[in-house]
Amino acid sequence: MARGERGRGRSEAAAGSCKPVWVLLGNRSGDNNQLLAVAEALGLPYDVIQLRFIDTSRSNVLLGASTRGIRNPQDLPAGSPRLVLSVGRRSPPVARWIRKRSGGTARLVHFGRPWGPTKWFDLVVTTPQYGLPARPNVLCNRMPFLSTARPHDEAALSEQVARLPRPWTVLLVGGRSRPYVFNEHVAAALADHADRRAQQLGGSLLLIPSPRTPPPCVELMSARLTVPSYTYRRDAEVNPYRTLLTAGDRFIVTCDSATMVSEALVFSGKPVELYRLPTRFSRKLTRVSAWERLAVHSGLARWLLQWAQWLGFVTFTRNLGAFYRELELQGVFSGTQDAAALARKEQQATLERIAALLR
Repeated sequence: MARGERGRGRSEAAAGSCKPVWVLLGNRSGDNNQLLAVAEALGLPYDVIQLRFIDTSRSNVLLGASTRGIRNPQDLPAGSPRLVLSVGRRSPPVARWIRKRSGGTARLVHFGRPWGPTKWFDLVVTTPQYGLPARPNVLCNRMPFLSTARPHDEAALSEQVARLPRPWTVLLVGGRSRPYVFNEHVAAALADHADRRAQQLGGSLLLIPSPRTPPPCVELMSARLTVPSYTYRRDAEVNPYRTLLTAGDRFIVTCDSATMVSEALVFSGKPVELYRLPTRFSRKLTRVSAWERLAVHSGLARWLLQWAQWLGFVTFTRNLGAFYRELELQGVFSGTQDAAALARKEQQATLERIAALLR
């Protein structure tokens, strides 16, 4: 499908001309939005292929370069692209199959963690929470690649929101995401914390849940607020999330989503408070932390760990604490570093690395 188009049918995709860039979409909207933002920024025509995965416990190493993990291999266009953009756990076998079919000419760029050896890809664009070792084909940015499209202006807000007294404290809420816990007890504590903050600052509190926020938790939080407030309910109106990123005066964001926190930092230019959710015990995270501590003090352990990652034997669980520590070191939460400027610099570096692959 042509650049910016999303809906070409299966037979047309197979018969149509091959665009130079293929974007392999998965199940997570945040991942997909990142790939689409990259494709748009490259300025090349691209095909968007929505992969439909088969539930399987087989590793990517066992699947190899194949389409055995998807239900719709017939939706892959004919011909060979110059570049394949992928993200997530299940897309690497398909990306590798496309390169194999191209005779090795297609370049592969994967975002996030590779779920296998990094050597599978020409470039892996990652962020600190995945703990990937430094390699020539690994680019570790501090922030995810965000869309450059401007959020809507304040005129798009509903009358109910627009008449609330200023300043606006915007509470962006995620949900359960391993290893973080989000239940009614956590929701109540979060609501009370945000309510106290809004009392201190004056004005109003705007509660914006995500699709992962359980509806009972949304209702519980809304009922506990004592300051003038607004609660977005998904079945009621257009989501004001994007609009409030520029219209809000202060933000409180739960720590379970790197993209949500990054968008608040980059698009608002306003103070952002990170609300740390409680965590539950994770055997895998405990093992990973032990390996990391050992690697700090032992060169041999560090070398073994990095090679195990590079070969795909070890895939680290997501450690968002490392992501936020890096942002804190950069000063984006304290205001000493302009988050938008940092994001633009990293996006430009990413695009230059990808463009170099196509020369």
